[in-house]
Amino acid sequence: MALRRELNFHREGLKIEKELHGQEVDHPDIASSLMNMANSNYSLGQYDEALALHRESLKMKKALYGEEANHQDVASSLNNMANCNHSLGQYEEALALHRESLKMEKALYGEEANHPGIASSLRKMATCLVMLGQIEECLTHFGESLKVSRALYGDLNSNPNMLNVLRTLGMAHHLLGNNYLASCCFLQVIAINQMKNK
Repeated sequence: MALRRELNFHREGLKIEKELHGQEVDHPDIASSLMNMANSNYSLGQYDEALALHRESLKMKKALYGEEANHQDVASSLNNMANCNHSLGQYEEALALHRESLKMEKALYGEEANHPGIASSLRKMATCLVMLGQIEECLTHFGESLKVSRALYGDLNSNPNMLNVLRTLGMAHHLLGNNYLASCCFLQVIAINQMKNK
């Protein structure tokens, strides 16, 4: 019920933004309202609706910042669209969008930068690759994601995404027949959970 209220709130906000700025005007506040509505739809499991709204928001952002511009808002929209595609089982589309977002993030923050967005894009790309059966490439991206995460968080146990990384990494190793490495990943998941529950 709260999510529905949130969606209605964002819908009303979009209406107000369009009244303020104009119905056919590209404006950052309108793009932001579209993204908020999309995120609410996503939380409700309405992935097709969310994807359509993210596309509309991305189109507006590219009109505002330039078709080829590297901008954090554009990278965020690409990631959000990729998440929708992933939830719809469209892994190749999701992978392409995560790659585009990663390229933009590296242009924004530096090719070798340790940035949470870069770590997240690498991790999400690896997850898509697992679903597509491209396990070797998946492991490469997970390795890069872990390297960035170590630089950001030091102790990997303090990385908020570490459990997901280790679970998916364990699954990838299992699919490759690396049962020892898969077991190591799953044992780390258990150890982190036990530490959190103390």
